[in-house]
Amino acid sequence: MYKCVAKMKPLRDKYRAQLLSEGIAAEKLDKIEATQWNELEEAYKNSKTCKYAVENWTNPQWEKIKEPTQYGLVKDTGVDLAELTRIGEKIATLPAGEKFHPSIVKIFRERLKSIQTGKGIDWGTAEALAFASLINEGYAVRVSG
Repeated sequence: MYKCVAKMKPLRDKYRAQLLSEGIAAEKLDKIEATQWNELEEAYKNSKTCKYAVENWTNPQWEKIKEPTQYGLVKDTGVDLAELTRIGEKIATLPAGEKFHPSIVKIFRERLKSIQTGKGIDWGTAEALAFASLINEGYAVRVSG
């Protein structure tokens, strides 16, 4: 598969060829590319020294919501730890008797270990636990995007 992908023409080149065929001047495309490249380089350079304060992450719209009960009742959405562990062990265990790629085996082994110890749970595992707990409670879950 890697050889097949390596032979493919980059999407950027395909799009550039399309724009040229539609009559957009090469000089204009070069200028757009240079501008974008410079913006990305500048942002990358700035990211090395940028410091964030908590205030930078708050959105003014959130300031309007002073009380969580303002727009409805607060519902305890937690799941009992024992139940969450049981669900987690199910979703982190590969079917027996099947052959899987070693990388997949490693990912699932680490996922299971994190669920059993409660340490090192990554974002994907947390998401899978959330979806699985909702499904377990009878809710339909539609994942898109």
